[in-house]
Amino acid sequence: MYELKTLDSIFFRSRAYKINKHVQDNLIDVPKEYIEFEHNHNSKSYNFKHYVGQYIICRQPFKRKHAECYTNYMYEIIKYYTKDKYIFKIKNIYEDRIMKITYNQLKYMSLPHCFTCHSTQGLTIPKPYTIFDTNIAYTDRRWIYTSITRATCLDNITIYKHSKNECSALEKCKYKQYFELKIKNYVNQDVSGGRIKENKGDYSLKVQKLRTMLIMAGSLTSQTLNVICAAACLILKSKMGK
Repeated sequence: MYELKTLDSIFFRSRAYKINKHVQDNLIDVPKEYIEFEHNHNSKSYNFKHYVGQYIICRQPFKRKHAECYTNYMYEIIKYYTKDKYIFKIKNIYEDRIMKITYNQLKYMSLPHCFTCHSTQGLTIPKPYTIFDTNIAYTDRRWIYTSITRATCLDNITIYKHSKNECSALEKCKYKQYFELKIKNYVNQDVSGGRIKENKGDYSLKVQKLRTMLIMAGSLTSQTLNVICAAACLILKSKMGK
């Protein structure tokens, strides 16, 4: 992360907080007067500084009296003041419309230093930017193609290569999600079909069996993964039987 030099980046959403925090702390000058807001994600806290003249992006749409914010729209903070609690005046830069939001509604906002690949579809980025997540298990060539073709010049693109340890951890995470979804669907089918009875107390057994399979999951084909999932459900049937 410390190699990051550009203010704009393309990434998967899970990386947004780390990138925004790094850019604000290391690559831009923050005025002396600002308000801090704590964002929480995956059991981690990130304190972001908000100030007059700053641009923010709406990541989750919301409405309040005389205000409506839209996903991926950019807003400028033009003023903030205290009236029992902090109130922010923001301007929709596309419509030149001014509205007020509360301090707590900053949780729907994000700093503007990174974008998901999906949100940049159809856009042109005329300045340097960094692309993350190109060598991890969740990425495919269409995602990479979309990220690269946002540039007006290939010299503006920096590709961030993640470490082997990080790639390995994300690969295991992908296998875990795959197994959990497969087993959950198979168990739900068996419960619906009356082949087994639902027993929430046996969830720990499912997790234990899942962890055992993950240890084996190094470089298995999708066909082999399906066989393992089917076998796991047979085990669950015998343990959760009628």
